[in-house]
Amino acid sequence: MTMRTPTESAALEAAARSWLGTPFVPNSAVMGSGVCCHRLVAEVLFEAGWLPRFDVPAGAPMHGRAADNSEMERWFDTSPLFADADPGRLCATDAAGALALLQPGDVVCSRPARLPWHLALALERGRFLHVQYGGSVQIAPNLPPVWAARLARLWRPIPHSP
Repeated sequence: MTMRTPTESAALEAAARSWLGTPFVPNSAVMGSGVCCHRLVAEVLFEAGWLPRFDVPAGAPMHGRAADNSEMERWFDTSPLFADADPGRLCATDAAGALALLQPGDVVCSRPARLPWHLALALERGRFLHVQYGGSVQIAPNLPPVWAARLARLWRPIPHSP
């Protein structure tokens, strides 16, 4: 696995901090005005230079409560920009073991309802960037226990040349 340089990690941290306080708004990505979890992850990775810019697919609000399959899993699993950071599927049996695999920039997906659909972004020192309904973008000192208990998948951005 490719480890990021200190400069790349600093760029990720700066991009993450730039979104702090932005309120949750479904399918939005306007710094200071509104952002949803999947677009927050994408925008931070774009701004940090970790991913090339692309059109982020819309996600149906509350999709994870009513659908038969996860839009997030389908998109990440078919994207050439991400690799499965937990190919052994430790998430299903050992959340602590799976979280030990994390590197800054990894995308964490939890299952708050029937399906995996809530995303957060791993930062250095075990912290996580996230936004959720009714709140605003924040950096949590660790993955909230309820999310860790419902950990579903981990994906890692594949390094690219700008």
